[in-house]
Amino acid sequence: MRMWRNLVPLVMATLVVACGSDGRSGEPGSGAEVPAGGGTYDPLPAIVRLVEEITSGDVDAVLAAVRYQRIACVVRPRGIGGPPPCPPGVADGTELELLPVGTCEAELWDEETLASSLRRLGALALVGVYRWPGGAYDAGPLALTPEHVALFAYQGPAGDRLAFEVLLEHGMVVGLEFGCGETPEALAERQGLEDSLVDP
Repeated sequence: MRMWRNLVPLVMATLVVACGSDGRSGEPGSGAEVPAGGGTYDPLPAIVRLVEEITSGDVDAVLAAVRYQRIACVVRPRGIGGPPPCPPGVADGTELELLPVGTCEAELWDEETLASSLRRLGALALVGVYRWPGGAYDAGPLALTPEHVALFAYQGPAGDRLAFEVLLEHGMVVGLEFGCGETPEALAERQGLEDSLVDP
C-alpha cells in the first residue's frame, strides 16, 4: 500500500463519467471524494486509486477517469496548435470529444487513439504525484489548469527511461504529457514539480 505524504492535504463516442461501481464518488465526472454533508473535497483518494489502475495496466478503468474536451473541428485545419480537422463525412464545426496530449507537439486524441496508445506503453512505474506549480498548461488550442500531475517512467524502444505524465483536475484525467524524449526527472525539473504527495 502506498503511503500518502503531506495530506493537506481518447468520429468519437461520448463518454459520460459519473459515479459508478469503481467506487468513485462526488459530483458527476469529478472523480473526487466529497463528504456526504458537503464541504472541502480531497482528490487524493481518487488519484491514488487511478495510479494503482495505471500501474496495473487497467486501461478501461483509466479511460473511465478521462474528462474529454469538446472541441469544434474544422474542414480546413490551420496546422499544429489549431482546431482539429474534421473526420471524413463530418461537418465543419462539429464538436468532437478529445483529450489534449503533449508529445513533441500538441496533439488531440480521441478515445480509440488513447486506448491503443495506453496499451502499447507497457509497464509504468510511478515516480511521484505532485501539485501543479501554477499557471496554465499550453495544450495547443486549449489552456489547461491542472491541480495535480502523476509522473511515471516507462521503457522506450531503445531501452531508455522515458517520462509519461497524467494531468489531473478534481481527480480526473484532463491531459497527458510524454515530454519529447525526456526522462521523468528532466520533465519534473522543467515543470518545477517538487515534493511528491504519494510515495512510489
